[in-house]
Amino acid sequence: MKITVSHKYLTFPINTLKSSKKVMFFDKGDLVYELNCNLDMLEPNFTAYVDVERFMGKDIEIEISPEMNVSVGVADKIDSKDLYREPLRPQIHFSVPNGWNNDPNGMIKYNGVYHMFYQYNPCSTLWGNMHWGHASSRDLIHWENHGIALFPDELGAMYSGCAIEDTKNILGKNKDGKNAILFYYTAAGRGGLLGATGLMNTQCLAISTDGGMTLEKYEGNPIIDTITPHNRDPKVVYVEEIDAYIMALYFERDEYKLFISHDLINWEIYFEFSLEGDNECPDIYSIEFEGKKYWIISGAHDRYVIGHFTKDGFVIDTEPKSLTYSSVAYAAQSFSGIDDGRTIKAIWDKLHLPAANFSEQMAIPTEMTLERHGDELYLAATPVREIENLRKESKILTDITLADELLLDTGAAPLDISIELAMDGSSVTLGFFGSELMINTAENTVKYKNITMPLSLTGDKAKLRALIDQGSLTVFADNGKFCTTQKNICDFNLPYVTLTSDRQTQIERFECHILNSIYNA
Repeated sequence: MKITVSHKYLTFPINTLKSSKKVMFFDKGDLVYELNCNLDMLEPNFTAYVDVERFMGKDIEIEISPEMNVSVGVADKIDSKDLYREPLRPQIHFSVPNGWNNDPNGMIKYNGVYHMFYQYNPCSTLWGNMHWGHASSRDLIHWENHGIALFPDELGAMYSGCAIEDTKNILGKNKDGKNAILFYYTAAGRGGLLGATGLMNTQCLAISTDGGMTLEKYEGNPIIDTITPHNRDPKVVYVEEIDAYIMALYFERDEYKLFISHDLINWEIYFEFSLEGDNECPDIYSIEFEGKKYWIISGAHDRYVIGHFTKDGFVIDTEPKSLTYSSVAYAAQSFSGIDDGRTIKAIWDKLHLPAANFSEQMAIPTEMTLERHGDELYLAATPVREIENLRKESKILTDITLADELLLDTGAAPLDISIELAMDGSSVTLGFFGSELMINTAENTVKYKNITMPLSLTGDKAKLRALIDQGSLTVFADNGKFCTTQKNICDFNLPYVTLTSDRQTQIERFECHILNSIYNA
């Protein structure tokens, strides 16, 4: 079929349970775009909004393989019914308006605005057709979605990556008083989209000269050719100690490499290491602590090591430790450009919610700090303070002797709950919207269903914080040294919180903050 593009979107009927069809877009005989879509004219359960604005005014030929009849609609905006008010829609977490998202990418604060790019599939609530979506925020809580920033090309689909400001104008792209933002990403060739080049994963660059709102791919891509089939997910930082740029890159199994560059284009291997129990999506960032700069390197599962740079190389100071006890929280990435002394990162919560037009969310960004216990350093994560601006009603109780059930009416709303109690051998249960979180001071554990994580590193006090949204539970124990996120679909027929114990115990402090939705606060 031939279509003259006159609207931002073409819409396609999708059923994620049906077979995949290839949808190909041709401009004057040249293949310019290709998607895998579970097209279904008979029983669609999802509408795909395919951004074709870059083809505006052109006559585009669409072919489908295997061939089938399909009705293609047009739209100028994503117009899902009750958008952001649908069942299961997160009310304090970022989620895409329509489609699938995974890893956070290109995290940067620039000119007072936080930019979050992300892996995006516009054609399904399942993984595939990887683009980069884009959202921005001034407070890390309320996000404005800007649509697609990077489309697949002849080098492949757009996999994960990072962003860094070219403060020294090394690439000569700074103009009109604005520094260019450099976006490093993996192009997942694999002989796929647009007939590709036959290359496997390569590392590429895109440049923005307008503060991150539009990205232009570098004409010299790829900047790093395939080294191993699965090398991917570049994270670039400037390291003052060696006056050079470092790129962390995943290779295979639990193996990672650091590359070094002075011109941001040419990269050489600098350091190789393994991160036992982890893979994919490296992050690297620094934290000032006890008068020294430490560097943290983590993988997609939040296993991390702490080290430092010297003129002779990178030195790892710790054995690998786990921050996150969860298969839900994945692919955390820190922001570059933070100018208030904090180290902030975001993470993908892979919830697979059974919603009609989305399935995932991003976690509330966390501030990262270090703590010392004896000779050991530990990483800690706590929700950014900006979440406190969502509080609409707070119930704070101190020095409670818990003998009978404590019940608080909360209504059907997101919650931010904190509990402090002595490690006195008691087992305390936090009930919320039909679910339970077990705090066992005798075993020094926190349990939710089949997930168990440590409660306290030192064993002298239990300190817990829980964020509860429509479909998720995130728990921070011991000031955030132990974290977990779990899929938890709230039953708002039970609009209250309970606290019970297996014995009389003293609760030093209990806070229950009822939160506004980010869509009306």
